[in-house]
Amino acid sequence: MSTADPNYITSLVSAIASVLSAGAAFWSAASARSAQKSSQRLEQDKAQIELIVRVKEVSIEAERVIARGAELKQALGDAFRLAGQHNSPRLKILLHGVDEKIEKVKALKVELETSALGEKDLGKKKLEDIAQLQARVSETLVHVRAIREDMEREIASAIDSSKEIRKGQGFDSV
Repeated sequence: MSTADPNYITSLVSAIASVLSAGAAFWSAASARSAQKSSQRLEQDKAQIELIVRVKEVSIEAERVIARGAELKQALGDAFRLAGQHNSPRLKILLHGVDEKIEKVKALKVELETSALGEKDLGKKKLEDIAQLQARVSETLVHVRAIREDMEREIASAIDSSKEIRKGQGFDSV
């Protein structure tokens, strides 16, 4: 049995360790890339879900506006009828304004649903593009909520006017 040169054995062990180290580094880098892609996909999925939820919130709020619009038209009609002005041009203008708000909200709802939810390639959109859509949807939601809140104040005002008219006509409570 011959004895091997110690430098040769050291070099051989060092070379094997380097090969194993390079393999481990490559495997580690591949795992890191895979984890990064998974993380990005999860982030994008989360953003898409948030976008869909926000669009649904706008849809729900739009339906509330439509319902409040019908209530407002009824309350205005009642107040003007009690005041003996059921054919008043002012009533017609007010009712037309309510109809315009309802139509505007319906158009916003449809536009958002088709632009955000109708996207066939929503899953392929960049995160930045989804964020821009989310911002637009959030702005629309704020706008639609403001319209609903205005209508609710107008309903309360019309109901109060009706109560005052009834009170003035001798009806204490209705």
